[in-house]
Amino acid sequence: MQKLKAELAELSPKTVNNVLCVLNTMLKVAVDWGVLEEMPVRVRLLRVSPSEVPYYEPHEYERLVEAGRNIGDHRLLWGATAH
Repeated sequence: MQKLKAELAELSPKTVNNVLCVLNTMLKVAVDWGVLEEMPVRVRLLRVSPSEVPYYEPHEYERLVEAGRNIGDHRLLWGATAH
């Protein structure tokens, strides 16, 4: 496990955790399906600093909504307001 983490060291901790979560799930499924008798390793995730949630200032939001209206495809507005 340490070797894998070392190989992924150039990636962000969040990305490494994504890989580790997939690996952990694969190992659990292998145990459930009887491929493995037990979990061969305990997967410990890296500490990840809380990320800042992006938000729009009111004037930015209005510009974005207006641009979406000008395009004419209102589905684009839903993606913009999801953040």
